[in-house]
Amino acid sequence: MSLVNIVLLIIVSGIVISLNPLSISVFLSLMAGALGKGHSHKRFLLVTFLFLSTFAAILAILGFTIIRVFNLMSTDLLASVSIAIAVATILFGLISIKDYFWYDRRIKIPAEIQDLLHSKTMKQNNPYSSINLGAVTAFASLANTGILLLTLSTILALSGQGGDFLMILPALCFVVPLVVILTLVSNGTKISALIKWKEDSKPTMRLETGLMHIILAWILLLMLNGSIGSIL
Repeated sequence: MSLVNIVLLIIVSGIVISLNPLSISVFLSLMAGALGKGHSHKRFLLVTFLFLSTFAAILAILGFTIIRVFNLMSTDLLASVSIAIAVATILFGLISIKDYFWYDRRIKIPAEIQDLLHSKTMKQNNPYSSINLGAVTAFASLANTGILLLTLSTILALSGQGGDFLMILPALCFVVPLVVILTLVSNGTKISALIKWKEDSKPTMRLETGLMHIILAWILLLMLNGSIGSIL
């Protein structure tokens, strides 16, 4: 697989997977809390910028670390790990697709997590708490973003193209919808309208996530059996 195709794959998959209800929900709560506290426009932007920066930085570090570890593996070990990751990616994709058809809206965030998020977004809502919240959100979203980082790192390692720095790209893509939401709110869009959009779009987000993961797993398996060269 060429380096150009890998970059395109990272960008497209990163943006698709970035439509994550968890990170969007937390970010909307953070902005609602900032507006509720009457922050000035500069402080509002500072709080949101620190959240986005922390969120992206942690995922970028994780992605870079994963690809570095994979590049240290022997060919046989990497192949074995790649098969395991492909299987896990397919299973995660199927579960996500299932949620499109049978989405359980009764699933709730544990009370302890709800209390923590309420404290960071509504009660405190300052630069320090936004950094803390960005870190918590990055790790909490790994159930979704982590699979993508593992799969993309494996594809990059198998390609032999090098460019470990490319694993920073997914982290940047993960904040794209959040930046768009910030822009909309800054230009007058009501947060309540965005919350309604997010709730209505949850099943679709799951479907897109599931399909993207299955496509990535398919590409990974094709690379393992040597067929990818005839396609990409």
